[in-house]
Amino acid sequence: MRSERRGLFFLLMFFLSLSVDPRIAQERIQEKREEMNRLQRFVDENDNLISLVKKLPEKLHHNIMSSRLIHTNECLVFLGENYYTDRTLKQTVDVLRRRDKTLQSQIHSLKAEIDDFQTEASFFANTSSEAAKGVLEIREEYQKEEEDFGTVFQPVCGGERA
Repeated sequence: MRSERRGLFFLLMFFLSLSVDPRIAQERIQEKREEMNRLQRFVDENDNLISLVKKLPEKLHHNIMSSRLIHTNECLVFLGENYYTDRTLKQTVDVLRRRDKTLQSQIHSLKAEIDDFQTEASFFANTSSEAAKGVLEIREEYQKEEEDFGTVFQPVCGGERA
């Protein structure tokens, strides 16, 4: 019995050394933060685009560089997978706001993943330090005992009562 406990201790140490290396956890967190920053840049660009689209109908035409922009109430909107459609500026703003909501939800889920990785890394760091100090989890064998739970319901088979 004593050798099983010692084996369990070494198995626990082996598991902790392989499961979460603090460097790997930090790399995962850094990757998620970079992804979140990339999405935040998309959100910022989307906000700038919304403000520009709202300003376009204020004039009938706009001079841009050496040319003129006419039909300022129409936009060609990218829908995805190389599909485009003509939309009014109001419809374009609605599309951009929906995209913003999607980006915000992706950022929110990435923040949750980062929090999970940080919690996991701190848990395994604490557990590995406890294991290095010789602190072990106490486990007891569960012995099933007959217990009286009151009324026992029996299944009904074929419509007959037992």
